[in-house]
Amino acid sequence: MSDTSQTPENTPYGTSPAGSPTPEPREAGQIARPAQDGTPATPAQPTAPTQSAASTQPAPSTRPATPAPSDAGTGTATPVRPLTPASPGGKAAKPAGADPKSVPAWMAQAAAQAQARQTSERGAAGTQGQTSQAGRPSRRRHMVDGGGSAPGLHTTRSAAVEQAKRKVGVPMWLILAAIAAIVILLVAFIIVAVRACSPAPEPEPAVTPTTQQWTSPYDWENLVTLDNGYLGYYVDGQLASEAGVDVSEHDGTIDWAAVKASGIDFAMIRLGYRGYSQGSINLDPYFLANIEGASQAGLKVGVYFFSQAISEDEAREEAQFVLNTLGSLNVTLSYPIAFDQEPITNGDVARTDNLTDAQLTANAVAFCQEIEAAGYQPMVYGNQHDLGRLDLSGALSSYEVWYAEYGVSEPTGKVNFAMWQYTASGTVPGMDNTQGQADINIRFLAE
Repeated sequence: MSDTSQTPENTPYGTSPAGSPTPEPREAGQIARPAQDGTPATPAQPTAPTQSAASTQPAPSTRPATPAPSDAGTGTATPVRPLTPASPGGKAAKPAGADPKSVPAWMAQAAAQAQARQTSERGAAGTQGQTSQAGRPSRRRHMVDGGGSAPGLHTTRSAAVEQAKRKVGVPMWLILAAIAAIVILLVAFIIVAVRACSPAPEPEPAVTPTTQQWTSPYDWENLVTLDNGYLGYYVDGQLASEAGVDVSEHDGTIDWAAVKASGIDFAMIRLGYRGYSQGSINLDPYFLANIEGASQAGLKVGVYFFSQAISEDEAREEAQFVLNTLGSLNVTLSYPIAFDQEPITNGDVARTDNLTDAQLTANAVAFCQEIEAAGYQPMVYGNQHDLGRLDLSGALSSYEVWYAEYGVSEPTGKVNFAMWQYTASGTVPGMDNTQGQADINIRFLAE
């Protein structure tokens, strides 16, 4: 938007502020200013200057006339503001109060020449000069009041410059993001470079297991089947084992003399048991008959107790029951007193179902300690699974193990045992009620 304040520098020629004197006529040859009502004024006729006027009039300026801006190629000429008519004295009329030097003579002359040139161009262009080309706006809209230097072009150029500046401008957040990305890339590059320059780490040495491999104390090549059908173990050509049976009320009445004659050397007899549901302690109904019959037949005897203790106190109670029972008899034990705690596998709910390995070990230790304190030799019975729950290398390491595994030519369990129950389907003369279901054992005398 152009400034419309009426100052001497931008007041249009031919207009006078209110109260100003009538402008003086311009020099001869100038184009007259249009009338205030808008009717174009005719050019003033040149008059011969008088001598006095010629002597006082300054010489015409040799400065070239500045052509008015035109729309190149459009056929439309941009008009030059008409000037006020020349005054009778040959000088151009000036607005009231204007500086006489604000409109030089050369500029007035240039304006007159431009006006004449535009008039001739209109005649040549005909009707084409009245409008702009189709689809193109006329550049007349760039002409604004305020002088002859076409400030509209300056305004358009300034707007274009400002628009270009706005297009080139970059938001601050985008600059910061670019800087951050550059920093991240530099850090990543440094890390990659450092790793590339660093020597590759040496592979760690393979870890060698420190667990010592278990070795059986027995040479199973020395295990043989004797003529009587029982297993025997030889050391240096000498028999270093004994054959035995373990019995309970399930075997019924036994002919112990026939058992002894078949080659059996010892018998492990169940003394009693604790019930797995109510937890009551009971004496095996056949214990007294079996221990008296085996002893009288010349067999070595030992006993075992089927435990279902759920605490150390109950295990000690079971041990005391064994000791009290043996104390009432006139019998000498040649074999150990064994602690036998097994899981109940017939589908019934047992009071020991949720017994932990630690508690099971503690119960076995409590039982064995009571037996040992009474002067007897304690022993722990179980198969590979049962014994695996016990701490045989720690709290129970000082007690002998009675190991059960069937159907193999030599034991597979990595357990140091003193006695092996190698079958539960044996045949022993004198045990008629359990033919084909007798438990047969071998006791190793030397390790």
